[in-house]
Amino acid sequence: MPGDDWSEREIDRGAALDREVDRLRGVYRDHAETLSKLAASAPSKQLARRYQEMIAEINKAIVGLDEVDLDVITRKSSELPAQLPESERPTREKPLPAPGVPIITPQKPANDERPILSSYTVAATTAESEDRTLLRIVMIVGLAVVMIGVLALFVWKFSGERAAPAEPVAPTAVTPSPAAEEPVTPVPEPKTGPVSSLTISPQQQYFGTIAKGTSAVRTFELVNRGKKAVTLEIARSRCRCLWYDPPATLPAGGRGTLTVRVDGAKAPEGLLTESIEISVKGTTDVVAVFEVTAEVK
Repeated sequence: MPGDDWSEREIDRGAALDREVDRLRGVYRDHAETLSKLAASAPSKQLARRYQEMIAEINKAIVGLDEVDLDVITRKSSELPAQLPESERPTREKPLPAPGVPIITPQKPANDERPILSSYTVAATTAESEDRTLLRIVMIVGLAVVMIGVLALFVWKFSGERAAPAEPVAPTAVTPSPAAEEPVTPVPEPKTGPVSSLTISPQQQYFGTIAKGTSAVRTFELVNRGKKAVTLEIARSRCRCLWYDPPATLPAGGRGTLTVRVDGAKAPEGLLTESIEISVKGTTDVVAVFEVTAEVK
């Protein structure tokens, strides 16, 4: 009979809806388990609390699916034909109508279109709710991943900025610019060795203002007060701009002239100050020190 065919179709649709509800329930439970694992390993309490709130929302959705499932079972029971034995009908909280109560069958509309059944409405509502819930979960999980990335970036940046404390920098002596007269600067004492028998005069000379590309020459007098002749070695300057012309050998009690030239082409611009050490060839003992100053422009 037509009524029996319609009832069977409704039962099949209800079974399909039951399967869909079970599938959604399984999906929600999988998401809840995943969020529980994320909450257990969350890097902050705030993020763990947010995961717990999401789990609570999923539990509410599962309860909603249970209510939808119960409502569908009740509706299917009410739409079964009256000839179905009561022992074969599905159970529900409220008792089914008595056998003598007629079941109203929906009438076919005049425009020959089948009316929209309640099971389809429930399925559409459930699908829409599922889409919204899944979209919310994806957005929240994505936001959590971004927050974790930002937190890791801050931790890496702050840990990289932690450097060892800088060692104190010794103050640098500032030498005043030479005046019109030659400045008098004390000459440092020899670094090593006993009191030297070699003297140099003057111990400091100002070569004046030297234009870039030109040179200036000054002489120093050397006196060997020792009892042996010595051959002198003169250390190179830091600027590599000083040239020397010392005597080959300085006899005992003898005197000699040391000529020093400042090469303005190689000298750096500004105030030039060089302390030059003189030692005896074959030894490392410093026997005399003289100083050269100039203004290179």
